[in-house]
Amino acid sequence: MAIKPLSLGKDLKTASADLDSARLISIINTNTVAIKVVVAGTATSELHMAAGERLSVEKDIGANVTVELAAGGAVNAATVFGSQIAFTN
Repeated sequence: MAIKPLSLGKDLKTASADLDSARLISIINTNTVAIKVVVAGTATSELHMAAGERLSVEKDIGANVTVELAAGGAVNAATVFGSQIAFTN
């Protein structure tokens, strides 16, 4: 299965609201440490990503995605990016 990019990459530290209208997003963590991804929708949920990991995340349209260090604290700008995607065959 392949992914189809539908948007430019967005810095999730400074421009996460740009992906609020997306249903499916690809997130890459370029940090050297783990991060926590928080999806604030009807029910707030979270997941953790290892350093260097990329994940595809399905979320509700309108739900905002924020990121922080897994150990607590803010991530640096330009270290975690997200793009709106779709799956294609």
